Amino acid sequence: MKKLLLTTSLILSTLLSHAQTVNGDDMRIEEKNLLSVQPTSINSANSAAPAPPFWSNTFSNPSDWTMVDLIYGGLQNWVISTTGPTGSYSAGLGAISSTSASDGFAMYDSDALNSSYSPQEAYIQYNGTVDCSSYPYVNIEFESYHRKFRDSIFVEVSIDGINWDRYEVHPGQATNTTTANPELVSVNVSATAGSQPVVYFRFKYEGEWDYAWMIDDVSFAETPNNYVTIDDEVFGGWWIGYNISGGIGCDYTFNPLSQLAANPYKIEAVIRNAGVAPQNMTLHAEAFDQITNSVYTSTSNSQYLSSSQQDTFAVNNTFNPTTLGLYELNMWGVGDSANTDTSSKQTVVTQYSYGKDLNDYQGSYILGNATRENHVTSFFDIYANENLYSVDLYIAPWSIPGTKIYGVLYEADPTAGANPIYLDQTDDHTITSSDLDSWITLSFANPISLIAGVGYEMGAAGYQHPSDSAGVGYSGLALGTENSLFDANGGSPNSAGTPTWYYITQNPMIRMNFDPASSGSTISKNLIKSDLNIYPNPANNVISISNLDNFDFLQIKDLLGKVVYKKNISKVNNTTIDVQGFSTGTYLLNIEGSSTTTSRKIVIE
Repeated sequence: MKKLLLTTSLILSTLLSHAQTVNGDDMRIEEKNLLSVQPTSINSANSAAPAPPFWSNTFSNPSDWTMVDLIYGGLQNWVISTTGPTGSYSAGLGAISSTSASDGFAMYDSDALNSSYSPQEAYIQYNGTVDCSSYPYVNIEFESYHRKFRDSIFVEVSIDGINWDRYEVHPGQATNTTTANPELVSVNVSATAGSQPVVYFRFKYEGEWDYAWMIDDVSFAETPNNYVTIDDEVFGGWWIGYNISGGIGCDYTFNPLSQLAANPYKIEAVIRNAGVAPQNMTLHAEAFDQITNSVYTSTSNSQYLSSSQQDTFAVNNTFNPTTLGLYELNMWGVGDSANTDTSSKQTVVTQYSYGKDLNDYQGSYILGNATRENHVTSFFDIYANENLYSVDLYIAPWSIPGTKIYGVLYEADPTAGANPIYLDQTDDHTITSSDLDSWITLSFANPISLIAGVGYEMGAAGYQHPSDSAGVGYSGLALGTENSLFDANGGSPNSAGTPTWYYITQNPMIRMNFDPASSGSTISKNLIKSDLNIYPNPANNVISISNLDNFDFLQIKDLLGKVVYKKNISKVNNTTIDVQGFSTGTYLLNIEGSSTTTSRKIVIE
């Protein structure tokens, strides 16, 4: 079984494109119950093509445009540049990959311009006008790249330069989600610009302290009579299906049979009528196995879309394969007079592995270094009871051999804004040179029972150390889920010394492993957890610890990472800790020696 899983994993890796490696953290403080979605790229065109533009501009000449900051007198304004955003949160987006990005694009870098939740409002306006007198139906088209936090973005159009009609860009985009890079936006502005000889237009940003918005290659074109698009495609049922099955509808790219039987693939997408003529639309789906046999087809109910209207479509039948291997899922919309393009995604049906990554190392998150001590987690819904034996994770190639890391498991708290609840962790693992740029397995001391209907955050963690450093890979943007990073020592400049939970935008290469054979498979020379004797646990007065010969120092942290107790234990075998003054709850006991570090969970009643 493991050989088959390895084979299909390699197949999946070859099907997905590689991206430039990025090293570091990508974080944004926000409530813990918000989700992220990765839009998918379009593969094959089968829709009526839009009309060619009758006017265009590529931002190659900044004198064509006027930038106006409405609040700060020009201190927080648009720019035309060839360099991407530079804010602590926005820099990870990188520059827009537009058709003519090399000669300049427009950008509002909200994060770099602000540092608090204070209003921002600015626009970039074309200095001339556009003659639309020959076109009763008109679309403004441009390439866009945007990550949303709390902002709103618009195209505003006027026929007198005084009174402006606004059209929202990326309507319905969820908080903490990122568009494709770039996404082609086509906005029907016929109500304002149709048949008008003089048309003014501008791009308007309204936010406070968000990410960034980049635009390029603007054009005006006649609105086609028949033109439909597909976007926000998912196979985890993020839009509608999760309301039926529970959870948050993740797109699991590695899906074990036990979970799949209880929660089959639910295929959904957003279809938009970008043409003039109304369309009766249906969503179609087809799945192919790894030898290209068609193994599933389904369609949605028909929905009527008037011009510029969009809606969410879900096919009527779920896809529930029972054979292990790679599957390709194709989705496309069919209308009265036009079809959308076809979008393709891949997933692997496994025996034991549960994950959301693309099996393609694209960058990394820091687990520990001289200033940081992080827990990087990936969210998992459990639809059928399972035993968790271990965690699989991908070690970043820049990690230093000799650095210690461990796996950690949290239960997701469904309360809005609540932090995850710590459950358990593996023994420490000392990274070796053979671990770099590859998958490793860290096992728990005992199997952990995962309960159907509960969400969990499976993670990897490290330690702050003056010379050691380690990271875990990421692969792909979050697909209808939340991934998190716990800055345990407040080492990030954004944490200002306070342990803090953050969102992260990419899917960490962290998977649950339900294989009983992986129990006890952790590769580590320091498996001393079973030798320690900690009693009583839970405790309410005094905790005794024995077998400490190899250790020099201990400390106790609460689940926010605050050190509540520390003690030198050099040259002792046994010690006691008075815990009567501790608040009731769960704590982490960290015990360190010259060559060994371990952690244990203790409970104070």
